[in-house]
Order: sequence, then structure tokens, then C-alpha cells
Amino acid sequence: MLLARMLDEYPVHVRADMQQYYGLNIERMGIDYSMRHAADLIAMLPSKSRTFRAIDARYEWDMNEYLLAEAVDSLHMMVWANSKDAQKNRNRPKPLPRPGSGSPSRETIGLDAEEYAVELMKPRKEVGYGNGYR
Repeated sequence: MLLARMLDEYPVHVRADMQQYYGLNIERMGIDYSMRHAADLIAMLPSKSRTFRAIDARYEWDMNEYLLAEAVDSLHMMVWANSKDAQKNRNRPKPLPRPGSGSPSRETIGLDAEEYAVELMKPRKEVGYGNGYR
């Protein structure tokens, strides 16, 4: 179910990520490797993958980028704190914009470990032969 949804909603992202991270051609799914294997690999893609960034913009940055933004924001705040503006509580520096700040732009499709195991145990259906997927 998760695999079918990912292939339906993010086909080019999944294709590119499977090739980049695992060296697998998605067209060979069902021939060289099972759909279950593909689903496991897709679920374990790194947060910087195209697929995760397409699902939720908050994945556009990794921890290092968030920490750098926090450091810059803190430096701006320290400089401001020693200014006349700070004494009058005006012109407070704004934090750098973060990707996906606010609510996610797309519905997330995350599953916890139990939900994922249940999905994997369900009988498989053939998916969209027209798209080359089995």
C-alpha cells in the first residue's frame, strides 16, 4: 500500500532515489527484486532523499543546516541585544526562514514500525502494469 502510493504520487522521485541510493532500476522490480524489498528500501531512504523532500519540505535541510541557521540567529540576537534598539525592544532580528516552517504543504505518509509491519503482511496486489510496475 505504501509502495503503491509512493509510486503513484512521487514516481520520478522514487525512481531517482532507488537508482542513486541502491543502484536499482525500478523497472526491474518484481523481476530482480520483490515489491516487499523495494518497499523496505523506500521506507529506509535517507531524509535528504528526493522522495522525502517532495513529501515534506522540512526534510530539505539536514541537522547541520538547521544548526548553522540557529548559530546565525543567535549571533544576530547577541548583536541586537547590545544595541539601542534592544533597550527599547524594537527591530528585533527575525530568524532565518526554515524549509517547511509552519504546517507541511503535503499530507505525510509516515507509518510507525507496527503499522509498517501490518502493511507488509497484507496480501500484495499487482500495481499499474501500464506504468511498468509489478
